[in-house]
Amino acid sequence: MFEHRSRGRRGGRWTAAASLAAVAALLSTGPATAVETKPKPLDAVTYYVDCAQGNDSAAGTSAATAWKTLAKANTQTLGYGESLLIKGGTACTGMLQPRGSGTSNYPITIGSYGNGKGRIDANGALAAVYLANVQYYRVHDLELTNTAATPGQRFGLYAKLTDYGTGHGYQVSGLNIHDVDGEDVRFPNPNGGIVFEAAGTTKATGFSQVSITGNVLQSVDRTGIAAFSSWQRRAQVPGGTGTYVPITGLMIGQNQLRDIGGDGIVVFNGQDAWVYENLIDGFGMRTADYTLGIHGWNSDRTHIERNEIAHGRLPSLALGVEGGSTDAYVRFNYTHDNPFGMLYICGANSAEEGSTTSGATISYNVSRNDGGEGFAVVVTTCVNMSGIEIYNNSVYSPNARAFTYASGTTALRYTNNIFSGSSSGSLVDDPYSTYRYNLFHHVAAGAPTGTNAVLADPRFVNPALDSADGIKLADGSPAIGAGVEVTGEGPYDYWGQPMPLPRNIGADLSP
Repeated sequence: MFEHRSRGRRGGRWTAAASLAAVAALLSTGPATAVETKPKPLDAVTYYVDCAQGNDSAAGTSAATAWKTLAKANTQTLGYGESLLIKGGTACTGMLQPRGSGTSNYPITIGSYGNGKGRIDANGALAAVYLANVQYYRVHDLELTNTAATPGQRFGLYAKLTDYGTGHGYQVSGLNIHDVDGEDVRFPNPNGGIVFEAAGTTKATGFSQVSITGNVLQSVDRTGIAAFSSWQRRAQVPGGTGTYVPITGLMIGQNQLRDIGGDGIVVFNGQDAWVYENLIDGFGMRTADYTLGIHGWNSDRTHIERNEIAHGRLPSLALGVEGGSTDAYVRFNYTHDNPFGMLYICGANSAEEGSTTSGATISYNVSRNDGGEGFAVVVTTCVNMSGIEIYNNSVYSPNARAFTYASGTTALRYTNNIFSGSSSGSLVDDPYSTYRYNLFHHVAAGAPTGTNAVLADPRFVNPALDSADGIKLADGSPAIGAGVEVTGEGPYDYWGQPMPLPRNIGADLSP
């Protein structure tokens, strides 16, 4: 799923074990696993569904007495520690809407038994699996589809709390979700592959401890994976709806998303959310609206790290820090072949909206062939932004019209970045920001390159290589040792290499 990242040219190796150790170290400061399971109670029942040969008149408590339909399964209220399993290799039609909630020690499990994954074809229903006003669930190892002749609001897995309070403990893993015929509609009428939504108007509602890991999504509309909330209003988003309720303990990691109609991964109201090691290949595929591969909105301290985002369709950008966000960390990502660019940052579309974005750190990312339709690699079209630090990123964009573009007057800070652009000269179309110690290659004449700029070929190893490794620095690169220390940096670069002194320019910091 993820490319091997080797140190290569100057000794040592960033091994898979080292990579996992580094990720573990990063995640140790994030939220804990969503549900800690214990052996289920002795009186907890496992229910079985065999949509090929089952019998709804049977007990349903063994493989030999399995039920036949989801409609029958939906009538059973599940107790804590109980399970509902679908026979692998068989297909059920309709929507599974389990009743009952688990507990922190004894979640309810929805999964498969026998060989392979049980399949649910929702056939145009709201969702294949619908968790409505329930909590403490573990859903794993199922195949979910939801096709229909015409688009509509549809999901693979949909967890929705309405005027519920805070729902806790959700683990979603090992799902194969494909062919979800949703519609091209943004929130507040979301649809997509895996969606959590906090809704309602009378009781403040949110989620806590949500883990979405190791799932595969293919041909899903509109959103791949998302956590949405109607409870948005706070100082950063004065125009939002409902009293602000954060979504805490959110982890979205190691998922594969391909051919997504709109946005890839979306986080609303996240507090210390982690979005890590996901592959998104093809997003914005069936919309004329702008989309983002991964972004957070109205969220605090969102970590977007070690993801690969590619082949977004116009007008889509790979990464985003949206309005109402504070102290986002966008680091160690590999973005490539996104024709509208690598990064979008926004506070508010206008001063009247009032939402603000502050304190984002974008560092040690590698961008290859982004902005290839003549637009910019980094785009800011909004106002009400402050404290945005963009440093030690490596950008190779031989067809970009501009490295940066801004329609507002907010000053971002660019430090230690490599920008390698079009042979005809890429613009720096953001005269408001501060640039220092950046390397520019093929920059337009008269561009505001700032202080201590290096104007030279960065000497990448092989930028034609279909890998971030091609954007490493060759021996003798003018970027080596030409950078400056940045407050709060480190301790590793994109490839897991420790910081040398003096600092390099770009995402490769090996000496």
